Amino acid sequence: MKMNRRILIVDDREDLRKQLSRLLSHSDSKSETSSLIQQIRNRISPDKDPADNGQRVTYEIDAADQGKSAYEMVKDSFTRNEPYALMFLDMRMPPGWNGLETAQRVRSIDKEIQIVIMTAYADYEQQEIVEHVGDPEKLLYLKKPFHPEEIRQLAFAMTENWNINRREKDRLILTNRLLRENSFLTHSKYTSLNDTYRTVLDAFLAFLDTESGIMGRRIDDQVEICAVASSRDEKLVRKLGSDHNSQPVTDEKDGSAYLPLPAGEFDGFVFIPRKSIEFPYEQLNPFLEILSESARDVLKIAFLLHQSSNHGVVRAVGTAVRRVVDSLQATRDQLKDAGETSADSAMNNLYRDVQARIEEALALTEGIESYCSGHAGKPSRMRHSVAELVSQAIEGERQVIDDAGVHLSSTVAPRVIIDCDGPMIVRALRELLRNAAGAVAAGDSGQRDISITAAYLDDESRIHLAVTDSGRGLDAETSEHLFDAFYTCGDRNGLGATIAKQIVDNHGGEISCNSSPDTGTTIEIILPVG
Repeated sequence: MKMNRRILIVDDREDLRKQLSRLLSHSDSKSETSSLIQQIRNRISPDKDPADNGQRVTYEIDAADQGKSAYEMVKDSFTRNEPYALMFLDMRMPPGWNGLETAQRVRSIDKEIQIVIMTAYADYEQQEIVEHVGDPEKLLYLKKPFHPEEIRQLAFAMTENWNINRREKDRLILTNRLLRENSFLTHSKYTSLNDTYRTVLDAFLAFLDTESGIMGRRIDDQVEICAVASSRDEKLVRKLGSDHNSQPVTDEKDGSAYLPLPAGEFDGFVFIPRKSIEFPYEQLNPFLEILSESARDVLKIAFLLHQSSNHGVVRAVGTAVRRVVDSLQATRDQLKDAGETSADSAMNNLYRDVQARIEEALALTEGIESYCSGHAGKPSRMRHSVAELVSQAIEGERQVIDDAGVHLSSTVAPRVIIDCDGPMIVRALRELLRNAAGAVAAGDSGQRDISITAAYLDDESRIHLAVTDSGRGLDAETSEHLFDAFYTCGDRNGLGATIAKQIVDNHGGEISCNSSPDTGTTIEIILPVG
């Protein structure tokens, strides 16, 4: 980001305008103040390029003799997206607007401009000026006569503050955009590889505010198109040379971006011929790198799901998903640390929102891993009290149940004993309780109830478990496919019911769904006692 050092001097006295201009024209960043500010800036943003330490700071200086002409200059510069960072403003400028009115009108256009009000008279109390102009952190009050070093220090410090504020504002905007597109990627439903290709391309198109681009793959020296924004974009392949770029290539001159997306043997990429977003690639690249990483993870999972559906080798997904889980957990922990140390409340809220979205993606990927590798083995059977297993499941999902505002009741017949793999049965019940809480939270019936029951069947060779919720219920098709691997239910992509069925099957039991729209859902489990 190019540093903004544009300053507007507003004073009715020509000699003072010239004096200030001369002082600022000879400002030197070796001053004690600039050195201190640079140290502070390095602490705040250690990853950005260092300032011009040891070099002369160059300001772009304009001047106006009246408040109204200053207002027009600020308005024009703001419209051209070349705003002033700082305005030195005299309080008395007869016969036109005084400094207070000028500051109010300028702030109505540009709320980010830093203002130094200069006066030799106590026309207004400082608190009164703050109340009329607002944003006291961007406003200072300087009495005449002033020392030249005061002007140099204020100019450097306040233009620096403008640039720090702009960087943080830009970072917040780009983080929000990244959050939106990451959420779009991680919440998309897998239906086919072609749809996944288009989903990935759409995420990059939206982030860069453009309607033109392709997603492709390289096979030897040839380019194969996987997805296009529109049919006319197929000709973009001609712009891609035979050189194979394994690193991102962005060009600010034409606005193009080549972003490699390797996923195993898939040598993929996204090519955008021109971005419309106003930010330079220097600022965009770190965010594009994160979006690219998410896209690669989505592609890896899509390929494995495709392989699973074609060849029945679901277990192969587990290894890749474990890498995704580890990556998401690391990102979550980093965001947590950053959110706890940030002093900006809006940034704190954003970090928490990003964390929540990551938790959703983490739950899905952990579910896939669990299905693929965690519960496919032979149960390790021991004698367990069913009441104790139900109690463990309820406690394990207590936070989810409380967050959903659910009233939970459990009825377990006394002295019901079963030979089973206790942790696996607890896991199955937790998955069903979590799904039930989600169904209740999404329902609109006003009832927020979940019940879990357990009892022997008549011959006491089997037990009957049931989890019932008062949610909106399921239609016939969803009920039929509820336990199918990777079948999506409404807006949820979880594998809870699938994992529960896998555990029940491994115990030689049966599981079924009894539901219809607006009547709630009951999941019934029958397990052999021994």
